[in-house]
Amino acid sequence: MTMRQYTEQQDKTPICSVCIANFNGQDVIGSAIDSVIDQNAGFPVEIIVHDDGSTDDSVSYLEKYYPDVNLIVSPNNVGYCVSNNRMASRANGHYLLFLNNDACLFPGALQILHDYAESLETPAILGLPQYDMETGDLIDIGSVFDPFLNPIPNKKSRRKDVGMVIGACLWIPKSLWHDLGGFPEWFHTLAEDMYLCTLARVQGYPVTALSTSGYRHWVGRSIGGGRINQGRLVTTYRRRYYSERNKTYVMALCYPHLMFYLLIPLHIQTTLKYVIFRSTNAF
Repeated sequence: MTMRQYTEQQDKTPICSVCIANFNGQDVIGSAIDSVIDQNAGFPVEIIVHDDGSTDDSVSYLEKYYPDVNLIVSPNNVGYCVSNNRMASRANGHYLLFLNNDACLFPGALQILHDYAESLETPAILGLPQYDMETGDLIDIGSVFDPFLNPIPNKKSRRKDVGMVIGACLWIPKSLWHDLGGFPEWFHTLAEDMYLCTLARVQGYPVTALSTSGYRHWVGRSIGGGRINQGRLVTTYRRRYYSERNKTYVMALCYPHLMFYLLIPLHIQTTLKYVIFRSTNAF
């Protein structure tokens, strides 16, 4: 699909609304949008971008080079969750695809997601293999969980049923999105994908990672950290704070009460050990 074809499709009811949250992403968002425009999907697609109070020239860049993108401009920074909720409320598509501004779809990705979704008898959350933008290495095909809801990357192509798919590329029917209530806005950022996927599974909806196609992602570029380096997680205190706070809420919401009360002391203990270790090694 060329830019001209994308423009011509705007008069048709979209089947999929691609929602891209942006904050100071002028140097990467063009590639993300182009990866959607170049999909050659056999159905109408709309692109919605929410600019979250960027202080770079993202807005003027988007207005100049992508005038047909549905652009929402926030005067202040409201966070990833609010950004996506706003785009979902404006979306006209039957399906939503949440795509990070620093992620790029492989050719044919939208068609593969759509065809698989249409083959199902029940609504489902879908994801694709995630590859490192810099190295090209496979990062995960969705994730499974340990008892503390720490995501463990899945690299088994035969395993489709996963605990969660990463929010950098998350496909969901709009009807299911509304049934689940969207992202909790007070989360601000991080673990919103864990929340949505865990809630869906608790309510009996599949969370499936497809093994074909995929997307490339600058992991951790938008908020810092989140990368695996030499087998260890490299993160930041800000990222860790949001992650642990929001993850604990997901545990409280989705775990049986007895299980939660048994696990929460161990969860706090291991988190404190991590903080002490990082503080000790910071000098």
